[in-house]
Amino acid sequence: MRGNSGFTLIELVATVVILSVVALITSLFLVMGVESYVVAADTARSAQAAHNALDRISLELKSARGLPGTSQVSLTANSVFSYSSMDPNLPGTRALRQANGSLFLSINNVNYLLLENVNAFVLNVEQNDMDGDAANQEISSINISFRLDGAATTYSLSVTPRTFIRL
Repeated sequence: MRGNSGFTLIELVATVVILSVVALITSLFLVMGVESYVVAADTARSAQAAHNALDRISLELKSARGLPGTSQVSLTANSVFSYSSMDPNLPGTRALRQANGSLFLSINNVNYLLLENVNAFVLNVEQNDMDGDAANQEISSINISFRLDGAATTYSLSVTPRTFIRL
């Protein structure tokens, strides 16, 4: 018998199988890592968008006053809150509205998108006697809560207007 050098077919097949298993396991870890990163980035982006919308809503509702010529605001079907602002930098008739899964700020009937993919939206007010006139109840707080599609977190906000307003 003469001395042969090199690999046998069995050795080559075993090497390919072992490398294939290692490559498969490595690719699974990489895919899981990338998917986790994408989910975390989307969640962070959604949370930041919700936070920005709540900041804007808070700014708007703190300076809410009655519609022009009145001390009254309007709340329609748990989805539209109409008011004007005492802040000279926020002119016009304004409304916070939820429609078709989006949250809008309307200024003089022009809608500006605040947030998309909104569900479980709740908009309500609490009324109390704030000025000592028991015949008229003023709004003591405006409460908003919602969730975003695909997220379990409920975002909420309670704002106390700076002036006496009524429904």
